[in-house]
Amino acid sequence: MKSIKISLDTNCPSNYNAGQRAEYAFVLAISGKPKFADNIKATESADFRNFQIKSSKSSVCPGSDIKMHIMHDKATNYAYVAKNGTVYIMDKIEYENFVESFHYVDHDSKKNGNSTKIRLKNETKKMLRWLENHL
Repeated sequence: MKSIKISLDTNCPSNYNAGQRAEYAFVLAISGKPKFADNIKATESADFRNFQIKSSKSSVCPGSDIKMHIMHDKATNYAYVAKNGTVYIMDKIEYENFVESFHYVDHDSKKNGNSTKIRLKNETKKMLRWLENHL
């Protein structure tokens, strides 16, 4: 795992949610160009180049099997964008360990089918310590 620092102070569209803002800031920092939200499933395409980009409370995958999801995921690298602008870049094994340590199982609304999904927990000092300890 490695980390980089990016600016979260961007001219991101105001209607973006926290995850979309994190993705926007990461892509802008890496490529110099903004990337607008696309809502493509992780198993269909990586968010940017070979990266899946996540932040606090992000949906990780449908269902409850992170190993199966990662096996079928098109990404080869994962970026967790912390609230302080530190981006932790992980490979598949590191990401799986991270998600297994800091996830919960949630459900979509009944309107959206009430299906099960894995989400990252809210960012905590414990989570950030774990990430720093794995650099």
